[in-house]
Amino acid sequence: MQTMPSARPTVIITRPEPDAAQFAERARVTLGAAVEIVCAPLVEIDPLSQVIEFIHDEQVIFTSRNAVRLAPHGVGRTAFCVGQRTADLALDAGYRAVSADGDASDLINLLKAQSSGPLVHVRGEQTTLSFSNALAALGLVVRDIVAYRQVAKELPVDVVSKILREQRTIVTAFSANAAEVLSKHVAGNKAASTLVAISSSAAAPLTGCFAKTVVASTMDAAGLLAAVQVICDDLSKQTSG
Repeated sequence: MQTMPSARPTVIITRPEPDAAQFAERARVTLGAAVEIVCAPLVEIDPLSQVIEFIHDEQVIFTSRNAVRLAPHGVGRTAFCVGQRTADLALDAGYRAVSADGDASDLINLLKAQSSGPLVHVRGEQTTLSFSNALAALGLVVRDIVAYRQVAKELPVDVVSKILREQRTIVTAFSANAAEVLSKHVAGNKAASTLVAISSSAAAPLTGCFAKTVVASTMDAAGLLAAVQVICDDLSKQTSG
C-alpha cells in the first residue's frame, strides 16, 4: 500500500534509546503539535559483559552518554566529556565533570590543557581513529575500556517510505556511525526529505543522498533541534502561503 504524504512536517529521530525518547520530548515542546515526531533508532546499545573498574588515580574520558550510563558511580573522580549533556549526566553520576563543549578535537585540546594523570576512555566498540591517534601523539597515557557495541537496526518500511518520498520529512543524524547505517537504507536513491546532521562528520556518509542537507550550527542536541525548528517554520510558511 502506498504511503500518503503527511499534511504536517515529520521529524524522524534516529538516535538510540533512551536518548531518542528524551530528544522527542524536547522536540514536541519546542515544535508543538503541528509537527509529527517519530522515533526510529538506527542502532541499539548492546552492553558488553564486563565489570568496569578504575585505577585509583585515573581520570575518565567520556565521549558518549551511553558510556556514562554503563560506568560505575564517579565518587568525585574527574571526567572529561565531549559535550555538555554528557557532562551533565556524568555530574549526576557523581563525577567532577568538565565539558569540551564540542567534538573530538575540542576534547583533545581540553585533555592537553587540563588532564593531570593517567586516563581511561570508557567507550563503544566503534571509535574515531584520529581521536586515539591524537591522544597517543600528545604522549597521554590512555587505557581503553570498551563498554558497549552499537548494533544496527532495520527501519520500519513506512519510515523508509517517508524518508525517500516525502519532502516534508526531516531526518536527524546524531553520529557518523548512525549515518553509515542510514546510508544503507537510502543507497541508490535520492531521498526527497531533508537531512539535519549534528556535525559535518555525521553528514559526510550521506553526501548526495538527500534533497537538502543542513548541519547544525553547534554540535549538540540543542543546535540540531534549532536547525530542525528553522526548517519546520519554513515548511509551515510554504503551506500557509
